[in-house]
Amino acid sequence: MKKSLNTVFLIAGSEPLGSAGMQADIKAITACGGYAACAVTSIVDEDTRRIKNIFHLPVDLIVSQAESFLGDIETGCIKTGVDGQRHRRIQERVVPASYTHHP
Repeated sequence: MKKSLNTVFLIAGSEPLGSAGMQADIKAITACGGYAACAVTSIVDEDTRRIKNIFHLPVDLIVSQAESFLGDIETGCIKTGVDGQRHRRIQERVVPASYTHHP
């Protein structure tokens, strides 16, 4: 198992402007000297005026992304984005998996 003490695993959406979601998180984590990895939850189509469309990936796929990463790479923490009920369901499944992989 590859170890990285400064690894932050994100569970977040992607948006094209780079001002929110995983893009903003990756910038902040990198600026602090960390390594960011991510499970993508949704893809947003937007411009500076409005959100045009949001495509949510299936919860099972998101959980599988997280389990694949957590089963292989030690992470210092998990950071989630804002997605209400969907994130709660994802967290309920991912958090126990993180303890299974890294007690």
